[in-house]
Amino acid sequence: MSEVNYVIDKLGVKFEGIFNIDEFYDTLKEFLVDLGYTVTEREFAEKTKENLTVKWKSTKAVDEYTQFVIKCTLKCNIQSIEIKNKKLSQGTLDFTVKAQIEKDFQDLWSGPIKAFMRGVYDKFIAGDKFEKLEEELKEDSYKIVEKAKHYLNMKRFKE
Repeated sequence: MSEVNYVIDKLGVKFEGIFNIDEFYDTLKEFLVDLGYTVTEREFAEKTKENLTVKWKSTKAVDEYTQFVIKCTLKCNIQSIEIKNKKLSQGTLDFTVKAQIEKDFQDLWSGPIKAFMRGVYDKFIAGDKFEKLEEELKEDSYKIVEKAKHYLNMKRFKE
């Protein structure tokens, strides 16, 4: 069974105003793909036309033993509006990111003896490597949140 190291518990951005939810969704998903992640939509819940929840699980294999996992949650409470013949959304948006490093994600080191050897490898041989990987994953996570902030601050829609 794989071992998970939590790197970022909760990082995000909250926004209230006018935005294009479809464009925001596409921009962030495309950005994750550009960073080398495989994005899987885990949940798309539209309770009403105004309430929307989307959850992504993005993975990026670092090597055959380690992978990055970034879980994104997008929650919106919006109303559709039209400005200059363009359909937009007005309301609140909450975008959060959680990041973790998953070791032995392919379950190659399962079993008691292999699990012990994996623990020795993780602690004594590859310790510095995992510190560098944590920094790289933090950097990716902050880039995603900065991209979201940049999009929301740059896109100003006027009536």
